[in-house]
Amino acid sequence: MRVRAAAIVAFLLAARTAHADPNDVQTPEDHTYRTVHWDEAWPHANVWSYSLAGVAATAFAVEGLALQWKQAPLRWTDPILFDEDVRHALRADNETTRDTVDAVSWGLIVAQIAYPLVVDVPYAWSRYGRRVANGLFWESALTLFLAGAVDFALRDLVGRARPEVYDCISRGGTNCVDNPEAVRSFPGGHTLTSTAASVLTCTQHLYVRIYGGAWDAATCAVTLASNVTVMAMRMVADSHWATDQIAGAAIGALIGWGVPYVMRYRFHTKPRVAILPTFVPVEHGAGLGAVGLF
Repeated sequence: MRVRAAAIVAFLLAARTAHADPNDVQTPEDHTYRTVHWDEAWPHANVWSYSLAGVAATAFAVEGLALQWKQAPLRWTDPILFDEDVRHALRADNETTRDTVDAVSWGLIVAQIAYPLVVDVPYAWSRYGRRVANGLFWESALTLFLAGAVDFALRDLVGRARPEVYDCISRGGTNCVDNPEAVRSFPGGHTLTSTAASVLTCTQHLYVRIYGGAWDAATCAVTLASNVTVMAMRMVADSHWATDQIAGAAIGALIGWGVPYVMRYRFHTKPRVAILPTFVPVEHGAGLGAVGLF
């Protein structure tokens, strides 16, 4: 729940910034407005943006406050495909190391979620005006709340045992499922949310060119590298199987790119292309691959 609380705080801070001055609405004639890559065909935030974000936020809140404390049934226990090989290759042997890596991964995911709201929205408002910042804010809010709601729902529906729970069951343990998180392994929740935030950041920077010059590409590269690190860390900490992480990354990427694209950027006449690094399991180990978003 720590990451959920951080998301809500980031949302409230950005909301205050995006709506700080309702009279500050710059027009295309303003020099500062023209410096941002904002296509006039793109719709600004409207009642649909507010409504959809509200629905996603409500689903997120209901699941997070009401359902996450209940024990979901165990439906899936065993590893599949290359899960065991990747686990043996990446899992830290020392419990202290696993705990440390787990804590660091929490910090990275909070930073990933906060960045588009706490950094990009205030920056856009200060440089380009309220309308651009408002559009980025609601785009980010819908994406992140939807990612959180999907994450909660899928992990309860699938009911997959985490690696350590699988070990306990394999040894004949009788009290292996002792908390709700024990059967919430698939898809990787950290990775789903982190990937959604990372791809959202890249999508906004590729289209809007928030910083200008090479800074947008650099921002995208850093957030993607951080996301791949989160994916790896969750397996080093032995919190997830490799297939959990792949599914989480795929779903998160779809949400992180699909939501802002459908909301706004599909109206752009010039498509943008993003080549995203991703974790790829291979026999007896793991590596990096790439996936393209168009």
